[in-house]
Amino acid sequence: MMKLLLPVDGSQNAQATLDWVTSFFDKAQVTLYLLHVVDLVPDLPRTEYELDRAQTILNEARQCLEAKGFQVAESQYIIEQPSRAICRYAEEEGMDQIIMGSHGRQGLEKFLIGSVSEEVFRCASRPVLIYKNVGPSPSLEVSDAEAVHPAG
Repeated sequence: MMKLLLPVDGSQNAQATLDWVTSFFDKAQVTLYLLHVVDLVPDLPRTEYELDRAQTILNEARQCLEAKGFQVAESQYIIEQPSRAICRYAEEEGMDQIIMGSHGRQGLEKFLIGSVSEEVFRCASRPVLIYKNVGPSPSLEVSDAEAVHPAG
């Protein structure tokens, strides 16, 4: 069984990535792990709303995947800097691959906000597949690490 980490943020891009995963991977061959990262902002306390929203995002993603017959082994949120949390979790839990969506930010927006998917692409010791559901047609970007492909 392949262990796939799916970071989710409640966005349409994350949902499109979940939909792609369920159409591409064989549910009998993978176990899915859902992770939502509540961004750690120094000196700013987390609100009950943010933590409730994190749990709602995870519950909705789990329900979507399980409705399609996929096994979700774990779903949790972490309060930390997003790319670090994703890379650390993947390493500590022995994930075979990280699959995440991209918001497709460009130019100044990308410079000011950054790209979590690109940071994960650089820091992860596991293969990373980025599903880009932007523009006229979706595309994939795979890290230099040896990517894991589904059997079949």
